[in-house]
Amino acid sequence: MFHRFAAPLLFQSRFAFLPFHQTDPDAAAVLTCLKRCCKRSLKGKELFDLELLADLILLWNHTLNFLPKNTAEKPALGKTNERIQGILTYISKNYAQQITLEQIAAAIHVSRNECSRIFHSVTGQPLFSYLTAFRIAKSINLLLKTEKSISEIAYETGFCNQSYYTQRFKLKEGLSPNQFRKKFK
Repeated sequence: MFHRFAAPLLFQSRFAFLPFHQTDPDAAAVLTCLKRCCKRSLKGKELFDLELLADLILLWNHTLNFLPKNTAEKPALGKTNERIQGILTYISKNYAQQITLEQIAAAIHVSRNECSRIFHSVTGQPLFSYLTAFRIAKSINLLLKTEKSISEIAYETGFCNQSYYTQRFKLKEGLSPNQFRKKFK
């Protein structure tokens, strides 16, 4: 099963980033299933493992249906998707540092305005909203798997100070980082 279903997706760099649009039924199915997995993982009720495993298998199935039918053929990505991949790669490699729009735009060889426009048109959200959500997601992993202080986690995930980190975290998760750690650790 691994070689037949997982390897074609995991070991092809052209699938490092996939844009999912709600208007595409296959993409919408992936996004819906992914949201359900996230919600289920936070509830942690009895039989959680089995239900989550079923959802993850369904998520994998939807993802494979979303991909081009013949994965041996490399479709042209198009300039916009290449640029989105460049933005996402830059963010994933540099999220722990202070990032400016100029730096991201330079990395993909476009103007600041074009960089923002491309990102917003494809994802439906401002670039720095995505960056903040990405940093918060990285911080959640540190909150749950380490004993680092909130301040250390804030700086390690690219926030300029603990106060701003706590404010952004609470807006996104509905709890402070400390409350989140106590509730889910």
